[in-house]
Amino acid sequence: MASVKGLHKMKDLWTEEHIEKNDKGKVTVVNDTQADPRVNAAAYGAMNILSFLTIPLARDGVFKFMVGIPDTKPRQWRGDEIALAKEVTERIWTRLEKARAEDALRQSEARYEALFAASPAPFLVVAPNPPDFTITAVNDAYVAATLITRKALIGQNLLDVFTYDLNHPGRQDSGAVAHSISQVLATRPMHVMERLRYDLVSPDGELQPTWWLAVNAPMLDAHGNVLAIIHQATPVTEQYYAELALRETREQLELSISAGKVGIWTHDVKNNYLHWNKQQCELYGINENEFGESPEAFWNFVLTEDGQRLEEETAKEVADRQLELVHQFRIKRKDGKVRWKESRNRTQFDEQGKPLYTIGI
Repeated sequence: MASVKGLHKMKDLWTEEHIEKNDKGKVTVVNDTQADPRVNAAAYGAMNILSFLTIPLARDGVFKFMVGIPDTKPRQWRGDEIALAKEVTERIWTRLEKARAEDALRQSEARYEALFAASPAPFLVVAPNPPDFTITAVNDAYVAATLITRKALIGQNLLDVFTYDLNHPGRQDSGAVAHSISQVLATRPMHVMERLRYDLVSPDGELQPTWWLAVNAPMLDAHGNVLAIIHQATPVTEQYYAELALRETREQLELSISAGKVGIWTHDVKNNYLHWNKQQCELYGINENEFGESPEAFWNFVLTEDGQRLEEETAKEVADRQLELVHQFRIKRKDGKVRWKESRNRTQFDEQGKPLYTIGI
């Protein structure tokens, strides 16, 4: 039989009845193309196809695939031949579907590997095999962050690489990582660890103090079984030292304020909340727990003859979006003593010009 390889239009070969049978997955048997009114005799004659079987495969009413078996002579197709053709069609389709699924899986794995490798976040993958937790994969960002080569990581047990050292404070939090991974393995949800310290070995061999934020998350299969644990560790050493410096500065400021008896107040305009520190309360002759933490509580101390002027000045300054304000007014302390007070404050406005909060002394 000569090759009929090429593109052929279905409408030139099949009738509407034939096409409908294909969509329903029904076999078409043609014993003689030159005598069967369902087919185009001239078209099949030109290809020297004088009889054929077509075994379509449809899923949910949608035509997917078809196997055609032609013959150059008219013939009566037997039942066993048709049954065999059906079986072959099913097997071919199964193999094709498996091949497509495997190809899709390969592509998916390739995309995952590419994303994993290119991610700027440091990632490490460990096997769910406690207590070893064997490291199975690591991306470039993790290698760069930890100063450890990929060769020194892959295939090693987690705590053999990140050792627990009772004699070194910077090597005592690694056990917390193993505990977190065990927790994820037991309960499944992702676990975000508290900031931990694990010192790295610098190029000159010295231990380098390093702080991390670590997250451990499970990779699950379709049945909820843990295939692996994704461990992300982000270095936050600069943030740690910045927070430490800020805390020290705040403590020094609080010490200075306490020593200088400087009263400080903040007004949250949106929530109508006014806070006085201890020194501010002492200037008004009250304890901290006696202040009502509302603007009304402040106005109760201002002398009536100064109150209206102070309210008008404040309203105008806010309307004009003045950032820094200075006011002088008299107050009557809890003990009845009248004192002049000078207040200096700064107001923060939003994009629409509305005041957000004010802080003053």
